[in-house]
Amino acid sequence: MPANVRYILFFLFFLIVSGYTAFTFWENDFYLKALPSHLGVQEILKKQSEGSFRESCGGVIFQLSKSTISAINKEGVTFLNRDLYGRGYQEKNDRERAYYTYNKWTKTPIKLTDGLSPGMHCLLKDDKDMAKKVRFAAQHEGSFYTVKSEAELLLIPELGLLFYAYFG
Repeated sequence: MPANVRYILFFLFFLIVSGYTAFTFWENDFYLKALPSHLGVQEILKKQSEGSFRESCGGVIFQLSKSTISAINKEGVTFLNRDLYGRGYQEKNDRERAYYTYNKWTKTPIKLTDGLSPGMHCLLKDDKDMAKKVRFAAQHEGSFYTVKSEAELLLIPELGLLFYAYFG
């Protein structure tokens, strides 16, 4: 293989890897900005999305920090309702603040008439065990949820997990 072809292939490989890495950092930052600032997370356990340019569905499963779990177990909804804005949209003049404003947190159970929400179904469609745990947590006491335009948060303290699911 001629040297110039090898350089071109190496350059293309470098571009693809760099682009994917940049997108991954942007995507993680996007999901973190959607969460209220007082919800501490340790890591992203799973990301799932599908869709087209205009509409999509999916979400993220976050591992909550120990201090956040402790505060939730101690204060419940009072702790959760301290901040209802996505951490990346705290400024009052931010034009996207309304879109990233959550309703007040509510304790479960949730009435599930058709199973999981479309966003949660999209996030968990490949993980039947986790979908079963989420369905159980949503239908029984001990967890919390809130919604915003085109998205929802389900927090399961017993598992130390926070689910961000979107559809739209």
